[in-house]
Amino acid sequence: MKRRLAYAAAAIALALSTSSGAARAEPAGVDEGRARFSRGVTLFRAGEYRAALVEFNKAYAAAPSHRIQFNIGQTCVELQDYACAFTAFEKYLAEGGSKDPPARRHTAEGELRRLRALVGRVNVVVDVDGAEIAVDDVRVGESPLAAPALVTAGRRKISASKGAAAPVSRVVDVAGGETLVVTLAVAPAKTEAEPPPKTETDGPPNRTPVWIGVGITGVLTAATVTFGVLTLGAKSDVDETVGRFGVTREDVDRARSKQNDLALATDVLGGATLVAAGITAVLFATMWNTKTRVAVGPLGVWAAHAF
Repeated sequence: MKRRLAYAAAAIALALSTSSGAARAEPAGVDEGRARFSRGVTLFRAGEYRAALVEFNKAYAAAPSHRIQFNIGQTCVELQDYACAFTAFEKYLAEGGSKDPPARRHTAEGELRRLRALVGRVNVVVDVDGAEIAVDDVRVGESPLAAPALVTAGRRKISASKGAAAPVSRVVDVAGGETLVVTLAVAPAKTEAEPPPKTETDGPPNRTPVWIGVGITGVLTAATVTFGVLTLGAKSDVDETVGRFGVTREDVDRARSKQNDLALATDVLGGATLVAAGITAVLFATMWNTKTRVAVGPLGVWAAHAF
């Protein structure tokens, strides 16, 4: 209670000192600054510290004065935002507080000594430049930060975002007087590119099936020729048997049956030879990467060549 009364008295004194220069020519914004400062004092005395802080900040923006920083520091202490209070009292002394009455200057210096144990610093390292960095969702700057961010000791949420990418964040515990390093990765991780599909130029194709086809076609061709020769011999035997004197019907039928069997075998082998030759030609055209296209149809094997 004593602290609050002292803060209120200091605020009223500041209001009076601000109004004492009203008779002089004033720059634009002073009237707004004085009105907002007076509103902030009223809110402070009523215990509405967050609203009072808004008014004090607006007053400082309209008519900057180091004395307003003193009141901002007092208000931040009441809100237990010790990083804000530390920054405000530092600014008060740096901007002219050393010229104020000793009692107020000593108050600010004493608050700084007390608050040093209640604040820490976070050095936020981001993998890209220009990312917005925030502490507890309050923006503190862009990467890379010129200096570690001052934060109130305790559990803090550190986040970074850039562009349309989703923000990344970490929750860390910061002790008083500690400087903590927090690393955040905003850029998407690079994925290894899939190897390109193999093409025909990646290496010679496996031509074993072609050689197998050539071998089978050769064997079938030889068998067809052999059975063709045997069929012709059997036909000669039939003719000879028919012309022989005293031959029986059974001998003629037996010779003709042998001829028919050999002829059928020759036809079957000839058809198999054509099929094997067609398949071998297709494999050859495909695996040797030529422009020749071969197909097997009911009327035989046909081929086309592109020029």
